Amino acid sequence: MRIAYVGDFLDHGRGLNTVGASIVFLLALNEEVESIDVFCPYSDKGSHVKNHHKKIRVIETYRYGDALSVLTLFKIRRINYDRIIFNILPTGFGSTSLPNLFGLLVPITMAAIFRTPGLRVVYHNSVYTNNVALLGYDTFYDRVRSRVLGFIEKAMFKLIDTIVLVELYKKAIDERIGLNRVRYSSGRYLEAIPTLFLNDLLDTVEFQNKRNDDVPTVLLHGFWGPQKNLRAALEALSKISDEGLIFNLIISGGINKHFPLYEKQFMKIIDEFSDIIGSYLGYIDEKKILSLYTKSDLLILPYNTPGGHSGVLEQAIFFEVETVAIDFAEYREQANGLEFVHLCKRDNLQDAIRTVLMYRRNRYRLRIKRKLDEVLDNIDILLQT
Repeated sequence: MRIAYVGDFLDHGRGLNTVGASIVFLLALNEEVESIDVFCPYSDKGSHVKNHHKKIRVIETYRYGDALSVLTLFKIRRINYDRIIFNILPTGFGSTSLPNLFGLLVPITMAAIFRTPGLRVVYHNSVYTNNVALLGYDTFYDRVRSRVLGFIEKAMFKLIDTIVLVELYKKAIDERIGLNRVRYSSGRYLEAIPTLFLNDLLDTVEFQNKRNDDVPTVLLHGFWGPQKNLRAALEALSKISDEGLIFNLIISGGINKHFPLYEKQFMKIIDEFSDIIGSYLGYIDEKKILSLYTKSDLLILPYNTPGGHSGVLEQAIFFEVETVAIDFAEYREQANGLEFVHLCKRDNLQDAIRTVLMYRRNRYRLRIKRKLDEVLDNIDILLQT
C-alpha cells in the first residue's frame, strides 16, 4: 500500500508532532505498507528534513499560518495513493482562522468534489466535544468562529471516514450529527512510539526504569497554555515543600503559540516559584522524552480542561509513571484499569500529590513488546476498508 500522510511530524508543526510521528512510524512497521509520503509543514528550524526510515519520505509542503500554501495540499489527489491520512485538529494549520479553514476544507473538497478515494481523518478535538471557552478561545469572534466550525466539522464527519482517539468523543459526535459515522480507535500507548523509535527500542522486549531512591522527581511537562493551569500545581507543590517534603521538580515543554500573551505570564510564574523548581528545560527533543519519563516518579496534570486525548498522560501510562491529574471524563477513559493514575477533584490536588510522594511505589521493568503489539493493532484501523 502507498500511503500519503498529511499533518505535523517530528520538527514540523506545533501541536500534533508526536502523535503524527507515532502514526507514521507505526504504519512503516506494517508489512502491507510499501511507502509513506509525509506532507507536512516546513520546519521552524530551517532546512530540517530527516526521513528516519526507508519507507518514509518527508515532503515539506505548506507553511504554518500561510493559508495559500495550505492549498498546495490539493496536489496529493493527483498521485495514486491507497490511503490519504489527514492528522488534524481545528487549530492545526495556523494561529489565525483562514489557514485553519483551508486546512479543514482540503479533505472535505477532496471527498465532496473530486471523489478522492482512500481518505481518512484522525481528528483530535471538536466543537462538539470540547469546551472551547475553557481552552482559551472565549471572545465574541471565537464564539462566532465555533459556530461556523460546527457546520464544517459536520460535513467532514458525514463525508470522510473519521477516527477519534476518545470513545466519549465518538458518542458525542454521532449524537450531534444523528449518524453512527465516526470511528473510535484507542490511543493507549500511542504517543510513546517516537521516543522508542528514535532510541532504537522498538525491538526491545523489556526496559529497565531508572529512578532516584532518595529524592523523588516530580515532572510538569506539556505544551503550555493558560488552560494547563501551571500555577495550580506549583502552588500545591510549594505548600508541600513548606511541610518539609523534599522533591526535585522538573518543568519541561514548549509554549502554545496560539496564546502570544501567555509566554510572558508563563515565565513570570516560573520566576515566582523558582525556589521549588529544580530545573526548567523548555522544549524537549522527542528522543530525550525517554530519559525524562524514566527518571520521574510523579507526573502532575493540573489542567482546567482537557484538549482531547492527552499525549502527556499517554506517555506517562506507557512508562508507568505515577500520575496525579484533575478528574475529567477523557482521563477516566484513558486511565481505565490503571492503579498508578490518580484522578482527583481540583480542591484535593495538594492532598493527592502529597500522598503519592509519601508512598511511592516501585517500578521495575517495562514490557515494551506487549504494549507495542497493542498499539499496532489499534492503528490498523487506518488501513481497513
